[in-house]
Amino acid sequence: MNTATMQTIEPSTFNFEIPALAKQLPSSPVDVEQLLMRGDCFLAFGHFEDALRDFNLAIKIDPTNAKAFASRAVVFIRTNDFEHAFEDLKMQIMLEKNDAMGYCNRGALFVVVKRFDRAIADLCEAIRLDPNCAPAYANLGEAYYMLDRYTDAIECCTMALDLFPSSAESYFYRGKSLEALGQIVEAQNDLERATAIGYMPGGIESYYRSN
Repeated sequence: MNTATMQTIEPSTFNFEIPALAKQLPSSPVDVEQLLMRGDCFLAFGHFEDALRDFNLAIKIDPTNAKAFASRAVVFIRTNDFEHAFEDLKMQIMLEKNDAMGYCNRGALFVVVKRFDRAIADLCEAIRLDPNCAPAYANLGEAYYMLDRYTDAIECCTMALDLFPSSAESYFYRGKSLEALGQIVEAQNDLERATAIGYMPGGIESYYRSN
């Protein structure tokens, strides 16, 4: 599953940025962007309760902030609270109807719960809105693989890799699709690349997104 609401955060950022943000926030509690930045740092390092607190406050201050709902949805996804994740992703889409990432993230979650018809609809909409949305192609490739549509899966995973060459998940599902079609050598190459990058089935792969 590929989610794309968080920025890539270096370990040093957590050590230095969190204290700085914590110092500033009490004197400017209405600064939603700083709350989201700190929440994203907490989220990246698995501090889910802290992240949830910041995102809840951000939403309370600005209930029209789509990024806050998107980030809080990631917390719910990582803690297996899919019901609330779907609610937040619905809000993200309502607030930013033309943002591909809302559809991409909800489509990714539909893949997890095996509602593939809804997943494909959302992921295709994400690609319509943004033809360069790598995680949408990656998630669509996974959905097609699960439906035994191996040729379609290979095409989507290849598109994802063209746009984001470090997508271990795309190597994995392209490899498994090639394997299913009897292309063993090509499959092994992709599966080895997925392992080398660090792919773990069932994990959540994060893409950089600037906001």
